[in-house]
Amino acid sequence: MKDFSFKYYLYDRAIEILSLIVMAVLVLGLCQIFGLKSEAVIMVAILIFVAILGVICFGYFRQRYFYRNLRVNLAKLDQSYLIAEVLDRPDFLDGKILYDVCYELGKSMLENVSKNEQVCQDFSDYIELWIHEIKSPLAALNLLAEKGRLRSGRELTRELARIDNLTEQILYFMRAESSAKDYLFQGCNLSEVVKAVLLTYRTQIQLQNMEIETRNLDRNVMSDVKWLKFMISQVLANALKYQAKKITFSAEQAQRMTILKIRDDGIGIPAEDLPRVFDKTFTGKNGHGKNGEHSTGMGLYIVKSLADKMGHKVEINSKIGDDSFTEVRFVFGEHEYYKNVR
Repeated sequence: MKDFSFKYYLYDRAIEILSLIVMAVLVLGLCQIFGLKSEAVIMVAILIFVAILGVICFGYFRQRYFYRNLRVNLAKLDQSYLIAEVLDRPDFLDGKILYDVCYELGKSMLENVSKNEQVCQDFSDYIELWIHEIKSPLAALNLLAEKGRLRSGRELTRELARIDNLTEQILYFMRAESSAKDYLFQGCNLSEVVKAVLLTYRTQIQLQNMEIETRNLDRNVMSDVKWLKFMISQVLANALKYQAKKITFSAEQAQRMTILKIRDDGIGIPAEDLPRVFDKTFTGKNGHGKNGEHSTGMGLYIVKSLADKMGHKVEINSKIGDDSFTEVRFVFGEHEYYKNVR
């Protein structure tokens, strides 16, 4: 930053100063025209000169104090975006505008820094939880191996599937937190997508003897196939974890929207937990599933984040007790909407 010298100040205010001088000359000319004595004209000239000089000097010293203070504090600060916090708001227009801009920039930067710090902290917490969780299936595999119970391969497949699901979760968590639009919209047939997910989870479904029902799934929606498979797989994984014996996949058309419903007859979700099931790391009263599996509280959060990124809606309803159920609904807009926004 250049030194705020008197020379630069005069150069910056040249038009204003010249205007004042022209006005002063006109006033003196008028004084002579109206026949004022020479002594009076000289006195008027001196007063005008002093007034102009006073205005110039006052403006210069007022602004010099602010801009020099600005430069000195900028040199001292490690985080220069905090400059508005250590300055007093000046009383001249240019300074007020600059101060307000610095204040808004600093505020925005602080919000971004705070947000990024929270994202880093959340990721660190999730990694710690993820490492703890992945130890569970690994320990189970060790125990099965020591007892010689891996001959059929079914238990091995189940535990490997848990590891695979946890790995998928962390991968899609990173994608959900990223600002990059790395999804690819294309036509997806819901029947084919659901079949692919069921095929991936076929062993766990067989081990739990879960009944599968599908209805009216031959409908096309616009989405990212991989992301959609992951979202559906998380709902299915939760149904398996929370002791469901039957899960139903159905689709319907309503008001130019396609709705995919996934309903299971598991233990259900308490009413007080429903508003928070999409919150990050929220596990609620059902934090422990079947066979002691602990929930990370991240699956539905990632599902909601991915759905929001793609312009889909995801909703949930549930009931506990007799006839308990959990129903997750994915709402897809018309094809033309996604063609316009992607």
